[in-house]
Amino acid sequence: MALKVFDGFDHYAADTDMSSRSGFLQWSNALAGTSFVTGRNGFGLALSLANAGTGFSATFGQRVASAFVGFALNIATGVGAIFNFVDSLSGNAQITVVFNYLNFSVKIYRGTSLSGTLLYTSANNVWASGVYNYIEIWPVINGSTGSVTVNVNGQTIASVTGANTQATANASWDVLTFTSQNAGTFLLDDLYYADTTTGAGTYPCDSFLGDSRVDTLFATGNDSVQWTPLANANWQEVASVQFDGDAAYNYTTTPTDQDTYTFGALAGTISLIYGLQITTAQRKDDSSARSTKSVAKVGGTSYFGATNSLPNTTYTYFTDLWILNPNTTANWTSSDVNGATYGINCVA
Repeated sequence: MALKVFDGFDHYAADTDMSSRSGFLQWSNALAGTSFVTGRNGFGLALSLANAGTGFSATFGQRVASAFVGFALNIATGVGAIFNFVDSLSGNAQITVVFNYLNFSVKIYRGTSLSGTLLYTSANNVWASGVYNYIEIWPVINGSTGSVTVNVNGQTIASVTGANTQATANASWDVLTFTSQNAGTFLLDDLYYADTTTGAGTYPCDSFLGDSRVDTLFATGNDSVQWTPLANANWQEVASVQFDGDAAYNYTTTPTDQDTYTFGALAGTISLIYGLQITTAQRKDDSSARSTKSVAKVGGTSYFGATNSLPNTTYTYFTDLWILNPNTTANWTSSDVNGATYGINCVA
């Protein structure tokens, strides 16, 4: 599948939650001033970065020559943004894209903006400060036939083709760092990552998706429950908008025990769904090995995500992505999503 992961930042309570995310997307944060604010268009939350350092990054679960990202970005007035596409094997940037606050242009470098080679400078005034721009960046790493494309709000504003885009010994990238230019704040929301393999269904997601939104739904009721709640109804223990650790949870020691919950409905304006992702925060509290898997219950049948071994110290986020409705093997529709229930199964 081409679409690999997305994140709307809607359920994090602190940057430590982000750092505990496991799976294909892992966040690393060594910045001060990270917080969460009201999200784009009033939906959910957005990540607020208020530091000019280079300590915030996303690591993706594959090293490939060609992959692309999209995200909503609101850059404060007088501030720019720098994005490094890094080869983790060497620890160095292959490509750097700079949103220059002085003239609102975009610059593309091989290597870093400090010591690398300038490959392209766009026209001025191709992005705006103080509002959300939906940015998509597609680096293709190659020593002679590489390319970089930058879209802003669906329009290509910077493009490099037939160029050397490989700054290290490895023709791949797997880490994206986020840095502010001229120390200041920018807001990040609605992020996706995809590669160029052809995805399943009507939407192969092997090219830019365009302006996209991550709509996060929360539990509203019990469907069928077998786990033991800490204090309230099972669904209430997992309905917190922002993660609250041991203040609310469900637990079990019995393999095959399964909880599924009803969730709030998608907004009626959504007409195209690229995928459905279930996120859970889990840990074990005893010495025995424990494992679980997430559940999407569609048409009365339970479909399961990957089996995850639980940590016994701090909570870890696990995610499972279904590009297609497993019950119909077609792309999800709003009625599919709204009619299904979701939860967790104890494997062992």
